Amino acid sequence: MNQPADIRRFLMAFFNDEELDTLCFDHFPAVRANFTVGMTKDQRVKLLVDHCHHHGQFQALSDALARERPEQWSGRWSATPGKPGPRIFISYAHADAKLFVDRLEADLRQRGFIVWRDLSDMPSDGHEMSSEQCYAIDTCDRFVPVVGPAAFDRLAVQQEWAYARRKCTAITAVWRLGDGMPEDFGRYRYFDFREDQPGYDYTATLAALADKLRQVAQPGEIRGDWREPPDTAIPRKELAQLAGLLRDVPAMSVTGRAAVGAVHAPGGLGKTVLAGLFSRDCRTRWHFRDGILWVEVGRLPGVTELQLRLGRLLGDTEPDAAGNYRTPAEGRDRLAELLGRKWVLIVLDDVWDHSHVRDLIVPADNCRWLITTRMVTLGTALGLAPERVIPLDYLSDEEGLALIAAVLGWMGSDLHPEQAAHREIMSELGGHAQAVAVAAAMLRPAGTLTPARWLERFRTKKERGNPLSEVAAVQLSFEVSYEELDDADRRRFRGLGAFAPEGSFGVEAAMAIFEDDQEAAEDGLARLVARSLLSRAGDGRYSQHALLRAYALALLRVAEGEAAARGRHFGYYAGAVSYTHLRAHETVLDIVCRLLLGKKHAV
Repeated sequence: MNQPADIRRFLMAFFNDEELDTLCFDHFPAVRANFTVGMTKDQRVKLLVDHCHHHGQFQALSDALARERPEQWSGRWSATPGKPGPRIFISYAHADAKLFVDRLEADLRQRGFIVWRDLSDMPSDGHEMSSEQCYAIDTCDRFVPVVGPAAFDRLAVQQEWAYARRKCTAITAVWRLGDGMPEDFGRYRYFDFREDQPGYDYTATLAALADKLRQVAQPGEIRGDWREPPDTAIPRKELAQLAGLLRDVPAMSVTGRAAVGAVHAPGGLGKTVLAGLFSRDCRTRWHFRDGILWVEVGRLPGVTELQLRLGRLLGDTEPDAAGNYRTPAEGRDRLAELLGRKWVLIVLDDVWDHSHVRDLIVPADNCRWLITTRMVTLGTALGLAPERVIPLDYLSDEEGLALIAAVLGWMGSDLHPEQAAHREIMSELGGHAQAVAVAAAMLRPAGTLTPARWLERFRTKKERGNPLSEVAAVQLSFEVSYEELDDADRRRFRGLGAFAPEGSFGVEAAMAIFEDDQEAAEDGLARLVARSLLSRAGDGRYSQHALLRAYALALLRVAEGEAAARGRHFGYYAGAVSYTHLRAHETVLDIVCRLLLGKKHAV
């Protein structure tokens, strides 16, 4: 087990937060020094694995894990002697197939497979999946559910099936008993081992199954400017429309602009989140098996620069690759060559002008393009049929209640004790997703407002008017939250206005802008995240929606602090980027212009 993904999964399964902290303190102090307050376990694990991967310390990490968790490290995947083969997880109910699975396991092991299965008959109620089970599913090459009537009635088995689906594991079903086959299992090739079926032949079916299990299968990887949708993201009805446009459609019926779909909505309604949920969906990832490539376009891109970025995501990484994209026409030819017969979804996020992306859409039979935009005319300018542009609506009452419940950590409508007041909040905010999320964060137990008090504050402000913005409902939601911050956190929030629109940043940059030490900056950032005024972007970085960034900048200007904050911003990045790095990648003038213009990719 020497792949970064396997190591990461092992750490997630067998180390809690305190144990992970101790591991890094003892063996990797440089990583431990970069842990920040509020970092999730997953973020800390990724920081550790990335550090070891890039600094040649993978063997040291493996040795440390073998010492700290010897039993799990040498566990069931390595129990079979000889050369490691494909790893197979068999999920079954004992009442269906105990003797059958005994035979199947022995036959697969004889053919070189490494097999994991539960030897005990787990209880049907109250069972939680163990860390070992989760890890085994996370790291198996194929998940093999043995389908029979008892399997549908065993909670433990259904939990394994649900977990494998959620993790996008390659699933190959074995049908042992009964008449029922889950629809998603039957959608792919399954193997019929029912003895009462005409022509049943165990040996022949086993041989076909073994051939299938040896085939390498991985869902498409998401690469590029991807940002994980927040944990509080809720499914929207438009997800099914996206699937119908871009995924669940026969390839033979797709030609030209039919390969493109767009989502249009004003800022803050969740276009990027919707695209992220669609991209993350396992059915999407399995369909686009060569990858989901995410390019954040923005207001001021260069066409050939975008083509080069997309080309690099497609593997065009030679030092002289830029020579393939000297003109838009050359770039189109190169992208068409790279895409070839690949199955790829390309997400072009935050597009402001059709001319920025028309030369990214090239002939490729099995590829699709998803565009998110605020511009209502963009679809027409690209020649898209009206049905290929999905208008993302404001939240319905039920969607709004679901979002508030998700932010508050509630599950199920029966845990919605303030439903009437929450509906009033939804009504006041007009179903604007970003505004609702910010308002909901104020209602958390750690927040300072009850729903009734929030409504009182909001309505009072609405009567008085808002001098900072004409988008009253959204702005006032931000204002109520901002005014509940203490003076120090208000200063920090205003300081965020100095960063490039929607650009991400790290703790050190925040320290420079805030003029804080590390502990104070980390604590302040964590509080802003808790208020939904800031988001974690992974790798210890932070991001902020453009509407919130614009609000922060407006406050910074009112406080007459913009010049000083931008000076600290420029000073930090000018000092952080070495002259050698500048010479290797772009001229000093390019970097200076980017910083002064606030272009997101400068930092």
